[in-house]
Amino acid sequence: MKILVNKKQQDINRHQLQSRINGFMSVSLDIGTGSGKTVYNNAAKKPANFYIGLDSCAQGMFENSVRMTKIEKKSKIANALFVVSSIEHPPEELFGTADTITVILPWGSLRDGIIKADPQIVSNLRLLGKKKTQLFVLTGYDQNNEPSELIKRDLPVLSMDYFKTIAPHYYKHKIRLDDVKTIDNNGLKQIDSDWAKRLAYGTERTMYALSFDYE
Repeated sequence: MKILVNKKQQDINRHQLQSRINGFMSVSLDIGTGSGKTVYNNAAKKPANFYIGLDSCAQGMFENSVRMTKIEKKSKIANALFVVSSIEHPPEELFGTADTITVILPWGSLRDGIIKADPQIVSNLRLLGKKKTQLFVLTGYDQNNEPSELIKRDLPVLSMDYFKTIAPHYYKHKIRLDDVKTIDNNGLKQIDSDWAKRLAYGTERTMYALSFDYE
């Protein structure tokens, strides 16, 4: 498994990963973490928990990887990892590791796979968790201002009912949809994500917050 240490990639195996996360109260995995700022913020605020950010773009995580390394040297608490990988090919070292999984405003194939309940994406989400893992997804797109994107990527019109109709596809993989809520621009301001805050001050839009439990 490839991880970032400062700006350099290193390999660690499952045994090394387990030695890193042993002793922490819980393990949280942020998929499509982007810059990794959410991971950095949470790790700095909650040293009793372990936080992992996963993204295929290593360069995007450089800044927060460097910042996290500085904190670890100062506090002697190493409670974060930045993993270079994608949800399409997640590292086996992470299988069955996460107590909580977040996917905040994904885009591209990750977003499309979640919204369409793509079997590969859903199966990989399940592999990364364990029994009773909680999965939180915040997703959506501007259906009124981006109609060409919907056509180009063959995306459905979203609604609370739509997500309920795809729930059985998640349940096939023992992921149970517990709740669906709409999030407006004011709600986006409360999300610990740079992208969420940028969207919050733009065009009025509706996003969807999905809460799942693993069986």
